[in-house]
Amino acid sequence: MLRQLIRQCHFSSIPSAALIGFGTLFLLIWWLSMGFSSGNNLLIVNQTFTIKPSNLIVSPTDAKVSLQSKNEHLAAAFGSLWPKLSQLNCNSLLTNGMKFKQFSGGKWRRILQKDPPHGHLDTNCTAIRARWHFVETAGTAREANFPLAFARTVFRPWYKIFIIIFIPSKKCHPQIVHDFLLLEQMLSVEYTPQNVYCYALDAKADALFMRRVHALARCFPNVVVLAEQFSVFSNGKNVTRAQLACLEAMLPMGKWKYALLLQNHDLPLRTNAELVEILRVYKGTNDIGTKKIVPNTVNLSLDWSLASLHIYREGHRVPMPTNLTRLHHTKSLNLIALSRSAVEFTLGTLRLDKMIAQLELSAYGMDEVLFSTLNSNLPDFPGGFSPICLPRRPVPNMGRYTIWHGNGVATASGGCRSAFFRHGVCVYGTEDLWHIARDRLHFYLNKMMPSFDFGAIFCWLNALTARRDGQRRTKKNAVPLLKVNRRFYAELPHVRYNRLRCSGRLAAFNC
Repeated sequence: MLRQLIRQCHFSSIPSAALIGFGTLFLLIWWLSMGFSSGNNLLIVNQTFTIKPSNLIVSPTDAKVSLQSKNEHLAAAFGSLWPKLSQLNCNSLLTNGMKFKQFSGGKWRRILQKDPPHGHLDTNCTAIRARWHFVETAGTAREANFPLAFARTVFRPWYKIFIIIFIPSKKCHPQIVHDFLLLEQMLSVEYTPQNVYCYALDAKADALFMRRVHALARCFPNVVVLAEQFSVFSNGKNVTRAQLACLEAMLPMGKWKYALLLQNHDLPLRTNAELVEILRVYKGTNDIGTKKIVPNTVNLSLDWSLASLHIYREGHRVPMPTNLTRLHHTKSLNLIALSRSAVEFTLGTLRLDKMIAQLELSAYGMDEVLFSTLNSNLPDFPGGFSPICLPRRPVPNMGRYTIWHGNGVATASGGCRSAFFRHGVCVYGTEDLWHIARDRLHFYLNKMMPSFDFGAIFCWLNALTARRDGQRRTKKNAVPLLKVNRRFYAELPHVRYNRLRCSGRLAAFNC
């Protein structure tokens, strides 16, 4: 039977042994690339927990998620998936968590999503705006006076097209795993007219996906797609180059205060108004982690001296007094927030070609090193920090709410309840919504994937949209902003460091 199906796919000239060998190798590589399910965590989805309503990100007012069941444009975009999406009980998933049973044979019923094929998705501006609610005003006065910039690098997996699925109809269908509808919905949640947005596309993406993203950008004057594509990979290769290109493109587009560097599956945890309230506390400090590098992220046999790298452009020198002659590498999660001054300094004062070229020779994780090293090493890097705390402890940043494999044990406060990991990072499912909906301190969530559980994505982004829209109502009927724990952010080591440095009291800093 299998050989007959293979012959119908025009592989009949390939010997059976070669097919079996190739198939086995491909499945192994695919499994390693996509992630793995941890057997130790499989039973956690059968547990129930009670959560305190006071800890919920969603309130009783905005938890009533409207899935726009009568939206014909969404129905057309999602096709046969729409009845399943529109019938999701998102409110119960968000507020009651594991008490809401959505099982089928002991497993969660997941909704897997892939973008419609050519000719089955309208990408004119009328259709795009009708599918989602894009706000047209700045919102609060503080939002209007504190615009943000978002640079999103969009990966395409190298196996993106040639995953062959054999189905009973004896036809072969290439499964093209895309994220366009995800990108579109995320933009609708993040979008405000005073912000700016940039997409850096993977050169491996197909023409249809690229056309759709360009069509999305044409609908908004503050959204840009880079003309240059970058062949980016999940190990970090070329990501830094893509990010710098987006920063350069966004710099003249407005007087934004901070730039956030994002990737495909970074979903917002905060509304724009809440993010502004948090970053105002930072007062120009960059939200970048300072951690020790791990093996193979930097080739330490190379020359990392300032004299060799020529980091400073002509006319600029390392500020004195300083004993810095060689870079001491540090790392951070890729999702960081850079002050505008730091971006201007990076693009105008520094020359990073050689440093990036040497980082790109590493095996993986090179995209986590550049900005953390600059931030912690260069004494004149605006909003920067120092490696002074590293002997005692790492200093993380607040960009991502991430659960790593090994730290995903189920507890009443969270845990990776989907029990599925990709590159060691939890891929959240609908069973994780209840703890995601608790009052988290991070800016973004990583990660959710349409090819794993689009229902979780759809519920969460609709809940966040409901909260945003509630915050933008008239004062009498508005849903209040989540109480931002300003003291928590103000007491972060890197924020305290800059506050003391600006006041001339840096000697008083302690980790």
